[in-house]
Amino acid sequence: RSWFQGDVRDPYPRSITLLRSAVELDPNFANAWCELSSLYAFEYRYAEETPAQLELAKTALSRAAKLDPDSPEYLHALASYLYRGLVDIPQASEQYAKLVRLVPNDASAWHDYGSLLRRLDRTAESITSFQRAVELEPNARNHLAELAVMYRAARRYPEAITAQRRLAHLQPEELEQAFHLAVWEFDATGRPDAAEQLLASRTPQQAGSPAGITNQFRWDLIKGDCAAALRLRPPSSGPERRFTWDRRDTDLALRVADPVAEPTSLGYSRALLPTMLVKQPKRALYWAWLAEVEVLLVERS
Repeated sequence: RSWFQGDVRDPYPRSITLLRSAVELDPNFANAWCELSSLYAFEYRYAEETPAQLELAKTALSRAAKLDPDSPEYLHALASYLYRGLVDIPQASEQYAKLVRLVPNDASAWHDYGSLLRRLDRTAESITSFQRAVELEPNARNHLAELAVMYRAARRYPEAITAQRRLAHLQPEELEQAFHLAVWEFDATGRPDAAEQLLASRTPQQAGSPAGITNQFRWDLIKGDCAAALRLRPPSSGPERRFTWDRRDTDLALRVADPVAEPTSLGYSRALLPTMLVKQPKRALYWAWLAEVEVLLVERS
């Protein structure tokens, strides 16, 4: 289950291809159908929220149900389909609770259960679930990352910093993890030294990369240096412009009294977001962003 453990970059398309090959070679491979359904549901939730994608998850789950409906793997796939596909949170919660009782040593089951509990704002229980996942698979980066985020959400900063430090150690090539660690240390202590030193030590190539620019932008906003953040904004139009930059414009506009976000930029976001919501209509984050843009446009009218 390397696709779940975060052991490779962008593993989902390759994992889907391999699982499709597996069920073509052996149509009675129940576990492969379960994994395939879970992956399709994951892709539906986070990448391609279309009826066709959801149907793929449902079809794979139906094949698994005919082959081995009593297996833990099927129960996990069912819970994933209910959670990420149908967004039936009560039913998904019931199935995940049953799953972790059935297979208490399955880290991925605890991870998914923790994710669902977080959505229910059951923070303490979510932390416990992610702790269990990390205990079972200490070097699985996705378990550790989620645990660190939950510690921070609960303002348990010493534990959040410890977990994030472990994550940064596991990914020494990822400056993003080191940046998160520095920011969280700032959150806990109010001292900016670690973040300032990290950003100053980057090579020109690292500083000019998309991740490097994003980190600098975030740090400028944290410090309240909106003038510096403005200098990092790209052209207001053109094929090189990305939605993430429009989101940063909105972030910037929300933090200052002056209308720093260009009307053209906000208009671009206003035109783009509905098309994104057509693909992923259940993404609450996109709806929140759209609401922010609408408010800003009204304020500037």
